[in-house]
Amino acid sequence: MEAVKNEGFALEYVPSDTSNYDQIAMEAVKKAGRLLYYVPSDTSNYDQIAMEAVKNEGFALEYVPSNTPNYDQIAMEAVKNDGFALEYVPSDISNYDQIALEAVKNEDIKKTKLSY
Repeated sequence: MEAVKNEGFALEYVPSDTSNYDQIAMEAVKKAGRLLYYVPSDTSNYDQIAMEAVKNEGFALEYVPSNTPNYDQIAMEAVKNDGFALEYVPSDISNYDQIALEAVKNEDIKKTKLSY
């Protein structure tokens, strides 16, 4: 745990069968959401870990399987953090329209000049 608190990327080397792995993973994604990449989706409390990751870095949604419990809520939080995370949201989820609307409200999107 201390190694991950000091250097989040140490998560890559922590065996997922470690007794408090979910707590270790949570600490890591609080430091850097992209570390969700190293967290197996069958980890206990994965949806909570994923939520924390996208709150930190919206684009961490790239690593969240769409069959994760509470995926729609995780996706919504991701686009609130970074509107460009919409790229990773499957268009066939039930509340895609609401998530897309939230994404375009995001300040990052508003500041970007889009050219066609």
